Amino acid sequence: MGRIAFLTDRSLLDALPAIQSLGLDVKTEPLAADSVAHLPELEPSVLMADAEGDPGHTFQLLGALPPSLAGVPVVVVVARSDLETLPWATVADELLFSSTPPAELRVRLAMLDRRSVGGGDSVLRLGPLSLDTDGYRALVTGRPLDLTYKEFELLKYLMLHPDRVSTRSELLQNVWGYNFYGGTRTVDVHIRRLRAKLGPEHEDLIQTVRGVGYAAGLPRRPYCPITRPSWTSGYSTVSTIREGIEMHLRWLRSACPPVALLASICLLGGSVASASPQAKVKQFAIPTLDSRPYSITSGPDGNLYFTESDGDKIGRITPTGKIHEFDLPHPDSEPYGITLGPDGNLWFTERFGNRIGRMTTSHEFTEYVVPTPDAQPWDITALPDGTFWFTEENVDQLGVLDQQGVITEYPLTPGVFPTSIATGPDGNVWFTEEIGNAIGRLNPADPSKIKLFTVPTEQSLPWDISPGPDGKLWFTELAGRNIGRITTRGHVREFPVPGELGIAGITAASDGRMWFTENDTSKVGSITLRGHVRKIYDTGSYPFGISGGPDGNVWFCVGLGNAIGRVRLS
Repeated sequence: MGRIAFLTDRSLLDALPAIQSLGLDVKTEPLAADSVAHLPELEPSVLMADAEGDPGHTFQLLGALPPSLAGVPVVVVVARSDLETLPWATVADELLFSSTPPAELRVRLAMLDRRSVGGGDSVLRLGPLSLDTDGYRALVTGRPLDLTYKEFELLKYLMLHPDRVSTRSELLQNVWGYNFYGGTRTVDVHIRRLRAKLGPEHEDLIQTVRGVGYAAGLPRRPYCPITRPSWTSGYSTVSTIREGIEMHLRWLRSACPPVALLASICLLGGSVASASPQAKVKQFAIPTLDSRPYSITSGPDGNLYFTESDGDKIGRITPTGKIHEFDLPHPDSEPYGITLGPDGNLWFTERFGNRIGRMTTSHEFTEYVVPTPDAQPWDITALPDGTFWFTEENVDQLGVLDQQGVITEYPLTPGVFPTSIATGPDGNVWFTEEIGNAIGRLNPADPSKIKLFTVPTEQSLPWDISPGPDGKLWFTELAGRNIGRITTRGHVREFPVPGELGIAGITAASDGRMWFTENDTSKVGSITLRGHVRKIYDTGSYPFGISGGPDGNVWFCVGLGNAIGRVRLS
């Protein structure tokens, strides 16, 4: 065993007498933040911490270890009376008492060394998470994780590179084995699934670096890093300076939300106006920080309603930009799709709540459980007969909720990822198969009759779908860089859109065009019914859902910008 770094304010004789008789290389450091910051310089193979004097202080220090120590086993010396006062399993791999005898200490350290990365090449460890790469087993605080092959491989790659940020493209190439152009959506889906299986207590072991990618590392909530590049370095215009400010705010939101909130108020004034010269785009900040708005629709009362996937809320915004939020009945529901029903209520999916929800205009909620566990209902559409059809992305199914509140499910081909869904002008249900690279049509009178139409561009990742004013359906391609149009007979035509990947939402608007969002490039634009792309405006980071509003304008969700955007048409 290599060097042991021991954080303690006592002598070794008082903290752990047995360790002196083992002839180990032990370096003691005070129980202080400065000591923690310099621990990597000691290159320890084991880290020990004394929690007998002030367990709360020691727990906080261990929760903020430097990223480079993510794979180092942690041992805590704790008083028997404090065994259950704090969740030690979230910050440590082993517990000892100061009275532990030498023989027991030697065996415990040997077992710890065997379990650690250094002691066994097949086991990766990150705090309470361990991954046996030979046996394909994953444990978090001793609890087995039921991971798919790709989930396991993705987690393994992140743990092999602790605290190094991996871009989505890098993860696709190294985990999926090929450069899946535009498939960043696939990475996001698998990250979400991994976090769900880790559970709320440990989901932060996989960290999001806004606008960059993902990293595996121990959460460092107690501290807010303050060193960043110059705010204006490399920016020469008002618009680019503003982009720089928004970039730094995105970093602050992930590093220190309280500071981000203050900075947003001071620097951007609460609501963010577009930098486009036409000044037609305006954004309205959502009160709940990092709520990640996803989908938006017109309501029955002249307002618009939207889902807050990370905020577990349904939001309402007036045509003048005033926002009110309504908490869902259950936490961690993650609402996604939303639509207005023929009954005048708002209906929505709860992705991780595995429910279909209804909200009345008086803000009363009713929920219906999806029969298949972990189905992850995604998008939803209403039919004139009062039924609601929705996609179940995680289990490759479509579901329908009838007027009696009964849900029936219909399986699709495994692995196709049904995503968005819409009611067509022909009365049929139309949906996208993201990985299946097809547009589907289902006859609600006979759900067994499903017809699939292949998208010409391979691996295009068809995403959103919406009926147009021309009696056809229009869809976006996340990877194909096209806007697609399909007739009710299934004839598909694609129209190229200049720029980069990531065309996401689409909707019909009052100007007779189809409007769309580009989440990878943070833009919103329009396309005529003849397929000519018109003005494209800059938006906040990662716009997602989009809808024509009752006021004649276009409204959209700014996912990572935490705002609702408006393009003024009227």
